[in-house]
Amino acid sequence: MMARNAIQHEGWGGVMKNTYLPLDVGDMLIQERAPVAALLTAVTTNVVATPDYDKSIFRRWSDWTYDLAAAFFSNPIQTSIKAGLYDPDTTAAPVASLMAYKARPLNGIWATAPYLHNGSVPTLYDLLLPKRGEDDPEDGEYRPDRFRVGSREFDPVRVGFISTGYGSDRSADRDGTLFRTDRPGNSNAGHVYGTGLSPEERWDLIEYLKGQ
Repeated sequence: MMARNAIQHEGWGGVMKNTYLPLDVGDMLIQERAPVAALLTAVTTNVVATPDYDKSIFRRWSDWTYDLAAAFFSNPIQTSIKAGLYDPDTTAAPVASLMAYKARPLNGIWATAPYLHNGSVPTLYDLLLPKRGEDDPEDGEYRPDRFRVGSREFDPVRVGFISTGYGSDRSADRDGTLFRTDRPGNSNAGHVYGTGLSPEERWDLIEYLKGQ
């Protein structure tokens, strides 16, 4: 949903209306309304590639030429084809490949709670638990459907931040905010790796991740 909000959102072309934006699959004509991703690309390109008008015309163009050459020859990042599962850009959908996100590395994962891309799981231990289904017994151990966010007190056992035992649903902001996984975009389902581990294996994995 986060990617969809970014890709499908449109804005007014304004002064860029009827101008062309070079993309990998061709030039996009910016009309009265255009994808925000294209508008932001055009604005950023204009800022980077526009000479400084506080200087003389010769100084502006010499600086601009030098900056472009220096960036081209010194920048180790080269254009490459994306890896992973995504829809490639086409002339009909020129920014389709942006409908994706890169998985985070595990480095420092102990300090990056709450987890999943939408922050719907409070601790690493909870991440290794399954989401409760309609037919699952009530006495099982599942990912919490509601928890509070806002505490900066680290939980060294479950690895995350303290998310229970303080505040209430109507408490002040200092007691955190209630996170509900039943709201759109807040689901804590999926990512089931590790949910089938035994309790001993689960705790062993938690201890390993503490050292990452």
